[in-house]
Amino acid sequence: MRKLTLFLICLVLLFAVSCAKKDEVRPAAQYNMQESFARANELIAKKYYNEARRELELIKSRDTEMKYAPLAHLRIADTYLGEKEPEPAVEEYRKFLVLYPSHKYASYAMYQIGMVYYKQIEDYERGPDAAKRALKEFMDLNERYPRNPYRQNTVLYIKVSRRVLARHAFMVGEYYFKRKSYRPAVQRFAELLSQYPESDRVEETLYRLAVGHDRLGEKEQSQKYLNRLLTEYPKGDFAEKAKKDLAEPAEKDG
Repeated sequence: MRKLTLFLICLVLLFAVSCAKKDEVRPAAQYNMQESFARANELIAKKYYNEARRELELIKSRDTEMKYAPLAHLRIADTYLGEKEPEPAVEEYRKFLVLYPSHKYASYAMYQIGMVYYKQIEDYERGPDAAKRALKEFMDLNERYPRNPYRQNTVLYIKVSRRVLARHAFMVGEYYFKRKSYRPAVQRFAELLSQYPESDRVEETLYRLAVGHDRLGEKEQSQKYLNRLLTEYPKGDFAEKAKKDLAEPAEKDG
């Protein structure tokens, strides 16, 4: 009986050793970053954004050499844009810029943030906040990365954003002007003139500043803007109108 027991123990030990040896020689499956990143991009192309993010998060957690992790971070932000979720997208792009400010795709992240805001501009009445944000992002982009590949586009987007802001400033100034609230009117028109001198409303702005200051009893200021109007736009629509309106008695209104 004792011999049988010893035989069985030896048999079990032999089996265990045999299994252990097999485990040792069995090749461990290696994680391929390149293949995983390609798979994530395929999922994004098919609009399987949640699945893509899981794959990309796995890359971020495993990439100790930081070769694919930055790209995975960017693509995570891109997935949110694909889902039309701009807020988390912007958040991820900003995180990328904090983590990898010198990365070759840092300008891409900044450009994408600017485009998020730019696409939110509806018109000059409802788009000033988005235009202001877009303008800041594009100007920061060109200042921080002067050789960025998006510069030609951003020049146009900056121009459009400034035009929206200028027209909004004029609209607000006109609102006060028509209600004879001349103080806030001239403040807004002066802001337009100083911040957006390229505006297509400069001529009318000069006219309203001349009349507005006149109605406030500020003759020197009024004359300054009238002189500029007559000098820069002598044959314009508002030169004669300004002379006529300023000849009328002032109706002061703060």
